[in-house]
Amino acid sequence: MLSAPTQWVQGHSQQVYPLVTQTFADHLAMLDAGLKTPRDLGERAAIEAIRHTLVLAKDERAIFITEDDRLLTGTYVVLNLDRDRMISITTWDFLEGLEEAHRINSAEEVYRRAEDAGRLASRRAGLAASHERAIAAVKGLLRRPRDEPDREPETGR
Repeated sequence: MLSAPTQWVQGHSQQVYPLVTQTFADHLAMLDAGLKTPRDLGERAAIEAIRHTLVLAKDERAIFITEDDRLLTGTYVVLNLDRDRMISITTWDFLEGLEEAHRINSAEEVYRRAEDAGRLASRRAGLAASHERAIAAVKGLLRRPRDEPDREPETGR
């Protein structure tokens, strides 16, 4: 049986597509070798995708969501060229943007549930210098008109 996220991705293949990264291949090799994988594996894969795989228009930026402690102490490297292609925000920034755009009821409640599940994330807007820009980017993204998720794309007749 496939996991719920896998089923969702397969059911929305016109809107979501997985990206294969070297980071993921390395992760699988480490698992096969019985080695512990790095804590910042998701951030490494995201940066690799932003750097080498995503096709962005000139006025588009990827949103890189991370924890402030990972951004400050992570072993991954964010280059100036990467910063031209992305806006770095914390999980808290993202949740605040979702709340302000009325997509979730409470950022606090999401954090409480994550903590109850054993996940401890910072509640700080760790990227204070770009916090307002990050919130604005999330709001702008979330205010775009949504396509009807289960509707098939129309073809020319």
